[in-house]
Amino acid sequence: MTLVEMSISIAVMSMVALSASMLTTTVHDTHVAATHLNRMTQHGRAACRRIRDALNRAQANSVFPGFIVRNDLIGGVSLPNTLVVWAPDVSPSDPTALPLVSELVVFQPDPDDPRRLVEITDPTDTSTVPELMDTTSWNTLMTSLENNGKRATLTRYLHFDTDLSGVPMSLIRFTARLRPDQSQIDAYIAETATWDDIYWPQNLYSSASGMRENECLFEFQLRDDPPAVQDITTFWGSSAVFYLEPQP
Repeated sequence: MTLVEMSISIAVMSMVALSASMLTTTVHDTHVAATHLNRMTQHGRAACRRIRDALNRAQANSVFPGFIVRNDLIGGVSLPNTLVVWAPDVSPSDPTALPLVSELVVFQPDPDDPRRLVEITDPTDTSTVPELMDTTSWNTLMTSLENNGKRATLTRYLHFDTDLSGVPMSLIRFTARLRPDQSQIDAYIAETATWDDIYWPQNLYSSASGMRENECLFEFQLRDDPPAVQDITTFWGSSAVFYLEPQP
């Protein structure tokens, strides 16, 4: 074999080896991405299903609209990252009054680990929850639930970011859309609007009551540990609670 032929053979073998290396890297990266996506999809779907299941069995009345969204002040930023649902395992103790603490299901980031999304309950607390406008009592109740309630981890892959001071903020958000909103009911009470002027979902109302809708939208991001090729996956979900609002 001449020197030229040997040089050509070496070049061809180098190209083949490089192609095989690139193919191996591509296969590996594809496997890592697919494994990540499959794991994140499983965790995301399970968390969404758990939240929707609670919302689907939510009880509601004119003093508690099935669920509320609470904001946490983290690093000076108000984040709507906590969902409180009135979702008793059996019939509610009093369907016309405020729920009991034991009938609540709370979804929020774990106060001790921003990567965990947890479900919190306290089946032993039979006290009644505060009025919705009593912010101080609600803050006390939420602290008690975080410290004494039962926690179930829905996922340990919740993505989080940090503010300028390094405080971690879990990337999850809940939104409540109450229709008609309270301002329309207040306008009727103040006699600046009629019962017919109120926007009732699907125009479902009578002279005695109207159908009210409280819609929950939620969004969160999951990130594998360690991060993969496709390292962030976003999930969305929604559910609505309907109940009758009696005419004041």
